[in-house]
Amino acid sequence: MTGLTGFTDNPFKSRSDLVRAATALIGPLIPYKSSNGARVKLRPSTYAAFDDVAAQLEGFARPLWAIAAIVDDTSTSINPGLKCWLHGLQAGVDPENLDFWGDVGPFDQRMVEMESIAFALLASPDDVTSTLSDTSKENLKRWLLQINDHAMPKSNWRWFRILVNLALSKVLGVPHSELKQRTDQDFALLDEFYLGEGWSSDGLWGDERKQADYYSGSFAIQFAQLLYVCFAEGDEERVERYRLQARELAAVFWRYFEINGMDHPVVER
Repeated sequence: MTGLTGFTDNPFKSRSDLVRAATALIGPLIPYKSSNGARVKLRPSTYAAFDDVAAQLEGFARPLWAIAAIVDDTSTSINPGLKCWLHGLQAGVDPENLDFWGDVGPFDQRMVEMESIAFALLASPDDVTSTLSDTSKENLKRWLLQINDHAMPKSNWRWFRILVNLALSKVLGVPHSELKQRTDQDFALLDEFYLGEGWSSDGLWGDERKQADYYSGSFAIQFAQLLYVCFAEGDEERVERYRLQARELAAVFWRYFEINGMDHPVVER
């Protein structure tokens, strides 16, 4: 199997290495972007377990985790196609655009994809908002606010809503008072997931559900907590608690990995 230049030959020792790796992974997606840049579709089909528009939104949104963190990097040459990626937001939230992502419904995958958009707003607010007209900012605000209006699983998904609401208040000008009740409810539920030593279950722990795997350990809950630590303001007690939990998890989580960095088979992803 042929390696991916910039990734498989990467030492992953510096920020420049990580920028090069991200560019190597995301660059090949550029030809598969839609004409207005808000969707990515790898033909012939996505085979996702949700509607195809949401799957194409996923193709656009997931790379934002890297793009938002490197878009203003001046120390490394970045693919111009990645710098233009943020422009797709304007089309995706425009109900009149062919690339519109669609309105949100109950238990909708669109809620999941909102998290990386929220991260982009929080991590690079000027870079993101500079690509948007005033109308587009209002469209983005309206589209994101829908996450507060529909049922969602009692699981790590609640973090998506917390981070979206944080971005709405910090970057898009929605008064915190309008979002506080929903955020407080989500935090109250997430607090019930805590198991100790930095671990949280993904959903309430009980006879019917005992789940503390990849959506807890490395891919969702603890990661979201650290994002909150980075971007929250005026919530010092919770921020300090999450810092402590991160230290406690790190003290044991390393045991799930080999010396060369590979994970043990017990780690599902």
